[in-house]
Amino acid sequence: MHCVADRAVVLRRLLPLLLLCLTPVSTPALAEQAVRLQLHWQHQFQFAGYYMALAKGFYRDAGLDVTIVEAQAATPAEEEVLAGRADFGIAGSGLILEHQKGRPVVALAAIMQTSPQMWLVRADSGIFTPRDLAGRSVMLSTSAGAELMTVLRQEGVELGRIKLPPLTRNGIDDLIARRIDALGAYVSSEPFTLRQRGVNYRIISPRDYGVHFYSDVLMTRADLARRDPEMVRAFTAASLRGWQAALADPETAIALIRERYAPQLSAEHLRFEAETLHKLIMPELMPIGEMNRSRWEFIANSYIKLGMTQGPVKLDDFLLPEDNGAAERQRIVQIAVGALLLILLVSAAALRYARLSRALRREIELRSARERELRAANAELEQLAMIDQLTGCWNRHKMEEFAAAEIVRARRYQQPLALIIFDVDHFKRINDRHGHPQGDAILDDIARRVQGRLRDGDGFARWGGEEFLIMLPCTGLDEASLLAEQLRLLIGSVRSLEVGAVSASFGVASLHADDTLEKLVKRADAALYRAKASGRNQVEREDARSAGGPLFRLSWNENFAFGVSELEHEHRQLFTLSNAVVDAIEENRPTEEIQNIINNLLTETASHFATEERDMAAACYPRREEHAATHQLLLEEAQQRFAAWQAGSLSAEDLANYLLRSLLARHIVSADRHYAQYRLGLPES
Repeated sequence: MHCVADRAVVLRRLLPLLLLCLTPVSTPALAEQAVRLQLHWQHQFQFAGYYMALAKGFYRDAGLDVTIVEAQAATPAEEEVLAGRADFGIAGSGLILEHQKGRPVVALAAIMQTSPQMWLVRADSGIFTPRDLAGRSVMLSTSAGAELMTVLRQEGVELGRIKLPPLTRNGIDDLIARRIDALGAYVSSEPFTLRQRGVNYRIISPRDYGVHFYSDVLMTRADLARRDPEMVRAFTAASLRGWQAALADPETAIALIRERYAPQLSAEHLRFEAETLHKLIMPELMPIGEMNRSRWEFIANSYIKLGMTQGPVKLDDFLLPEDNGAAERQRIVQIAVGALLLILLVSAAALRYARLSRALRREIELRSARERELRAANAELEQLAMIDQLTGCWNRHKMEEFAAAEIVRARRYQQPLALIIFDVDHFKRINDRHGHPQGDAILDDIARRVQGRLRDGDGFARWGGEEFLIMLPCTGLDEASLLAEQLRLLIGSVRSLEVGAVSASFGVASLHADDTLEKLVKRADAALYRAKASGRNQVEREDARSAGGPLFRLSWNENFAFGVSELEHEHRQLFTLSNAVVDAIEENRPTEEIQNIINNLLTETASHFATEERDMAAACYPRREEHAATHQLLLEEAQQRFAAWQAGSLSAEDLANYLLRSLLARHIVSADRHYAQYRLGLPES
């Protein structure tokens, strides 16, 4: 008891001294230091944090007299800083390029955690993914970020395949007038202009392809950071306080911008910009201005891969070093004194409650062990709840969750979305004759093969029994139909000693404006039913009339190029003739004219088949008789459907879709490919 009482006396005597040590030392006010901030664009909400820091006195509290200068010429902000005409500037992620060149630039804070750079296209352009930009006219600004180039490289699109017209003063007008197909723009600016002018648009963002670069990076020059690090840190801290205020109260920031900086901008325009930038700054996820070395290394390596600079990446002089100044040391001393007081108090309490603490620690350790076991069990249950145990692909519940999110995303970003449903032909017969273990082995084999052909972002699930579902984001109906045909051929290559050859039937549909998952699956399922009713082992698309879309149309691409020039020349001619049939039907031309065009297509098809059969005979193709028999069956079916149309029992749309889909496209993708590979001495795929 005496020891405890003595400690209490000592603490009472030390307390006034400790409190004195914890009291901050007041310093006389310093004269404000003049500082110049150079923006890299005109005044708008993109720089709201700096306006708010100035208006609310955050810079003044830091002893700084700040002047904010908007961009007046094509000179980048970092050039103004390096030339000494400004102390701080706003730059893009390309700031790392200047550092790699050996220029003395220092990054202080990244306001946007992901870049606002994106491609802007008209909604009716037919451009949905970066791959669609090949062969198109794309206008890029001089400050176009490496994130756009990185996405092109990831998607296998060479810059040489894109037409790059000269940069004009107002690229948005060129896009509206269709003088260009796509515009490199800011997600927070140009889309608002299109919305105001009633032009429907689509955004292709690097974020959707996993590319996240910093943007609007606050920077300075190395000599200023070395000479006056406390001022640089004070300016940075005050600026970030300004951004916190702007994001917390955007209406005040908007009023300030319209009153002092950009009166020509409407409040509606600035609100659109504020909402968009909030998503890029991500203040709920991380501190404003946050930067880390690994992200900068990724950005620098992206530039290196694009050939815009050379390695290795060195960031030591690029990022501001930790503050080791006197103010920081004083703060550490104060914290240490406070910590000492807390340690003394806790030690006194610990002497009295040591036994209770040990019991509590044992209880905490026991609870922690149980919580870890529970988390592991929950993770295992969650995995079991979303994975089909037989095939390892998703189950129906997981696919429904994925599909719901993708449908919302497709509508939000105005992107296409397709769905494929397929099942194994005569699967009940396989189970009945060979047993369920053999049927299960076939389903597992098919699932692994199909999964290997899909992209990382595609969804693949066992929908029930022998039925599977594939959801394809950013994919149109034509692309999905071609993939389904490739998967049909892939499944056709499955062989079992007991069962023999296996086949599957496919239905394909694409997302409509008012679709739910149920409606989308229903249309794909109806197409699957038609595929089975037509003899199985084939692909059917959603009915063109029920879809409210155009007739099936053939478009030549590299997937139809087999390397045999004679065949490719005739195939191209048949594609042109088949599309002439579609044009005639869609334009509602006279029946006699449509009949003549179809007759011409059938005649040229028969002539091509005859030429091909002679070529096969000369090449001693071992499957020529089987191939010729297929020709005969296709022509007979075409003639029967032609007669049915003439008799009025078959619509012109159904006849055209059969001719294009079954007679031409499907035959070329499968049977003609096998023959072309034989001609070229290649193994059949």
